[in-house]
Amino acid sequence: MGGLTLEFELVNASKECVISEPYSSLVYPQLKPTCAPMLLGANMISTEWDISEVMVKVDIITIDVNLNNEYVKYLLEGKALAINYNTYVSQIQNVYGQENSVNITRSLSRLKSIFVSHVGEMFNPESIVHKEFNTFYHPMSQTVKHDGMDLYDADRELQWQIQIGSKMFPAMSCRSTSESWYQLQKCLGILNSSFHSIDIDSKEYRHYKYVIGMDLDKSLQSGFTGLNTKAGDLISIKTKCVSADKCPTKMHVILHTDLILYIRDGGCEVFE
Repeated sequence: MGGLTLEFELVNASKECVISEPYSSLVYPQLKPTCAPMLLGANMISTEWDISEVMVKVDIITIDVNLNNEYVKYLLEGKALAINYNTYVSQIQNVYGQENSVNITRSLSRLKSIFVSHVGEMFNPESIVHKEFNTFYHPMSQTVKHDGMDLYDADRELQWQIQIGSKMFPAMSCRSTSESWYQLQKCLGILNSSFHSIDIDSKEYRHYKYVIGMDLDKSLQSGFTGLNTKAGDLISIKTKCVSADKCPTKMHVILHTDLILYIRDGGCEVFE
């Protein structure tokens, strides 16, 4: 029952939270209505607000006394409670040039999936105002067509492949945003689902919401069937821009893994 700490940081201006630069002088007729207020003038952004009466509302679960006594008895007998859970390992690295390979060494017994996003110089007017943590860059974000039409451009595709030890995922490198979208849906377990989807359309995905997802479970979405990297297998994420112009400048990698927590009378152990 440790303590819970919430941290809030005060900023000098309201735009600092989400907007990277003051683009109040820019006007783009092709903007969505929700984006236009941020660009059409500083007066469109409200700064007259304050924080008061801060409350944190939570749900509390109480264990029945008899059940709690059974848990205590179980632990005092020298036995252990095993709890499985998922966690994430995050890494950000600068990348340069048309072809990049980011190497990660992490000893994990069950690596479930890998997610990759990029940071780069945004040009699309719907995403240019946001900070880098609000955008997932794709080289096609540089493509602006006439009459406000943003069309698919094969010359700005981003190819990728993940190597773990001697194994390649996928077996042939991914060469299109449509295949990346397929792999992401499969990784999230919603491929061909009639009830679940992702709030990203095709234009957004190839411009500023591009996320790579690769599932590594031997049985899709099954627990503890992920890849074992305990043997020191090197994880390499390889990317290549079809065009050498406007390539990503940073790569953000997230490893999704299964863990087991053993609770004993004398303490707790975590097995990765």
